[in-house]
Amino acid sequence: MSEQKKILYNEEPFDATRSYEKGGWRNLSEIVHDEFNIKGFFGDYRWLSNFSKVTVQLDGVTYPSVEVAYHAAKHTPQDRDYFLSCSSEESVTYNRTHTPTFYTPKAWNATKVEVMRFLLEQKFDPALNPDVAQKLQNTGSRYIEETNWWGDKFWGKDLTGEGLNTLGILIMEIRDNPPT
Repeated sequence: MSEQKKILYNEEPFDATRSYEKGGWRNLSEIVHDEFNIKGFFGDYRWLSNFSKVTVQLDGVTYPSVEVAYHAAKHTPQDRDYFLSCSSEESVTYNRTHTPTFYTPKAWNATKVEVMRFLLEQKFDPALNPDVAQKLQNTGSRYIEETNWWGDKFWGKDLTGEGLNTLGILIMEIRDNPPT
């Protein structure tokens, strides 16, 4: 039996109150991958996650994922050294324990969607990341939703279906109007 862990965004067991093996997300009825919907960035659609490895730049510096660059953006350029060698998971943890230095909370809330759009446009740019750009186009007109179990109702929807799905909406907008 594998040791249970509660960690973000990967396919290890993720709920300490339930026993899941790798791929346990498949047991959640809210995660739907069919001809009309991609609800949940797991399994075959893991590449949609901001944690997936892609090339993105922020202020002329290359980062290994949208997640790392997004969290780095909260800090002044001179305070971003940590993000040059951390994982996506570590970037999340860092921002939970370190106060961002570039924006006030109010200013970040006013700009975070545009920062995310900027990074996602790079993620799905055929010149920078041709594989994921093609995968996005291959989703056709399917609805894309960042269904999640961790309760993020701004970027996604929780398991009750509540939330704005801002990340999914941005991804669909980029798919429908791809970077050139």
